[in-house]
Amino acid sequence: MASSLTIASAVVSGCLAHSPPSPTALGNMGVNINSSQNEYAPVLRDSATLIFTTNRIEPEKTGLREALSPNHQAQLYLSMRLGLEWDTASHYELLLRQGSRTDVATITFPPTPNLLNALAYIAGCDNEEGGSGCDIFMIPTGDQEPISPGLGINSKGWDGHPFATADGTRLYFASDRPGGFGGTDIWFVERNESGLWGEPQNAGAPINTSGDELSPFLDSRTGDFYFAASTTRDSLDIFVFRARGERREALPPPYNSAAGEITPFITGGRLYLSSNRDGGCGGYDLYSFPLR
Repeated sequence: MASSLTIASAVVSGCLAHSPPSPTALGNMGVNINSSQNEYAPVLRDSATLIFTTNRIEPEKTGLREALSPNHQAQLYLSMRLGLEWDTASHYELLLRQGSRTDVATITFPPTPNLLNALAYIAGCDNEEGGSGCDIFMIPTGDQEPISPGLGINSKGWDGHPFATADGTRLYFASDRPGGFGGTDIWFVERNESGLWGEPQNAGAPINTSGDELSPFLDSRTGDFYFAASTTRDSLDIFVFRARGERREALPPPYNSAAGEITPFITGGRLYLSSNRDGGCGGYDLYSFPLR
């Protein structure tokens, strides 16, 4: 492990103040961000604004029924900072008007303005028992309800993890629809001349395999494509397909661990991700590392 990775943001020994320092907690974003439940899908609007998804128990719902429930609703949270420390995360107000039966799973922001007047794209999931899974929705500008982003983007299966490229010409997402390589594949749609999204296309090999691929992210600076994929040890790792590469590569430690890693996001020379490695708060936590 490079010595450059032992930086100030890594001195947090996980989220538990009573725990001794743990090497596996390197890069943990701390108690103001992480909880005993799952945190994932970090998105930074700028260096001081973090939006992410969590299914933590809400502070105003502290009853026994809520505490013992096996399923807590996934919602968007936001944290800001003026210096090195992130403020305590709170609800991200954009989608509080969403129905109580909908999990807001992940979010991505296209460049604005755009021809569709899209403020954001989200994955919304029915959290009722026997629900139909997840679909992708567009959030229009103004006080409007989420709508379908275009014909063919959603299928009868699971569709989620949308990612809009920085130039607004592509929308990547993950889906288990027929016609892929197996499991969950990464697909994309391209903007056509009319400004609408075209037909979904599979991202192809070597990105997709017979296993699961999800959590797409395209680094606009380098053209490198990052994503999460299943491994032979029945977990998930972060992979990269380089702009001039011929094969996908699993990232080395500390980005990947013996546990699972998902939802990469790169900005300001740092890689943000979610991992359920040892030493954290519990479940999946958000981590941040300098990108080398």
